[in-house]
Amino acid sequence: MKNDFLLILAFLISTTIAQAQDWVHITVNAKIGVKFPSMPEINDANGWKLYSATSDKYVIQVMYLPKPNYVESATEEMDLDKFYDSYIQGLLGSRGNPNLLYNKSISFDSQVGREISFARDYKGENGLGLVKVVKKVFFIDEVIYDFSIFELSNKISNDISQKFFESIRLIN
Repeated sequence: MKNDFLLILAFLISTTIAQAQDWVHITVNAKIGVKFPSMPEINDANGWKLYSATSDKYVIQVMYLPKPNYVESATEEMDLDKFYDSYIQGLLGSRGNPNLLYNKSISFDSQVGREISFARDYKGENGLGLVKVVKKVFFIDEVIYDFSIFELSNKISNDISQKFFESIRLIN
């Protein structure tokens, strides 16, 4: 009995250590660092990059996108509000106008940004049901940073979302 307990305890400790070690630090560019629960795939095209880590319960993404030519520089808070409103409206439109759960102003290391959450029921399309998305978007030094977690299952741990979003760092 004592040996069984020790084996279970050793297994639990090694599992906890392995889970803690799974998170991988990625430097998005010289400005931003973030951690992923596993090594992300990287897609690079026309100056933008998309980092994605996928499981059966979630998709975590970071998008780095230089300011599009048609966007004027947004430096004043009012300009940033208009920029974020336009970005979010385009984002939701491109996703089939899902149900917007919230849209709020946030700050990150003195940078103003937006956090939004939306949900869409795919009704079995591509094997998906209800997908909930939480995004944090920042426009820093003429670059759009879009941090997202797509919850593919209501079984996702809040710890994963929290750990991902709390890992975002501005590199000085």
